Formats: sequence, structure tokens, C-alpha cells
Amino acid sequence: MDPEPFFYKLSYASAFTAHMADRVNESIMDQSKHLFELNHIQTPTRSASIMIYLYEHGAKSLTEIARDYVQQHQLVASRVTPLEKLGLVERYRDPDDARRNLLRLTEKGKKDAEKIVQVSKLIATALDEIFKQTGIDLMSGLLEVEKRLKRPHPSDRPGTISKPREK
Repeated sequence: MDPEPFFYKLSYASAFTAHMADRVNESIMDQSKHLFELNHIQTPTRSASIMIYLYEHGAKSLTEIARDYVQQHQLVASRVTPLEKLGLVERYRDPDDARRNLLRLTEKGKKDAEKIVQVSKLIATALDEIFKQTGIDLMSGLLEVEKRLKRPHPSDRPGTISKPREK
């Protein structure tokens, strides 16, 4: 059994939630990368959801993708760039509005996206089994925590303090 991180036993361990989330994220990404390699998927794991998005929704602008992702434009752009370099996604002018650039999967990208969907279903099944075993609906929990964190900053919430008390 893996040892618990030192901070887990602290009375304020929840302050390290982001650290634990990063650790879980890295474990999932490492295992996903291994599955991608086994299935000859060229897409970097961090860009897989963009491939699925374009596969499911067709051509979209970077702004539309960022909006639907509820993520910053720059983050989405950083995930698209490697896909373009690999020839999985291409950018082109919107024929109805020359001011807009759209992104779409290439034929090579469509084949990769189909494999990503299949592998993602396997990953989801494995994670759902872990969630069932632990009694933790992690996805729902993370979505709820994210919603609550988007409320006023913790230091602005009633009952909190803005800086540590002096000893």
C-alpha cells in the first residue's frame, strides 16, 4: 500500500486539495498515456477531450471551444497547437464569415478521435469501478467544488479571515 502524504494527517489537510488533485490527475494521465500508446493514438492525452469535442460537434472556432469548455482561450489554444502540428486538426477560414477561423479534424484526426472515444470508454469504466469501490462520485464532487470555488474568494466569505492570525 502506498504511504499517505505527510499533510494528510494535518488538521488543515484540506488546504492541500489542489496538490492531491494534481497527483490524481497525473496518475490518470500516465495510465491514459499508456493506453493511448498501446492503441497507437497520436493525440497527446491532454488534448484528447478537444479531439472528442471536434469529433462530436464538427468544426468550431477556438472561442466556441473555450466557451463550451468553460476554460480560458489560451489554455484551449495550447492544447490545439500540438494537434495542428501532428496533422490531426486543421484551421481554415469560415466560408460564411472571413473574420473567423474554424478548427476541424483532418481524416487522420477522425481516425484518431474514433480510437480515443473507444479508449475513453474503457478509462471511464475503470474509473467508475474505483468510484463505486470507494463510494466517492469524484466527477460530481469535483464539479460541485468547482462551482462553489467560483463564488466569492474565500477571504471574502463570511466566517473567514483574510490573513493568518499572528501568534
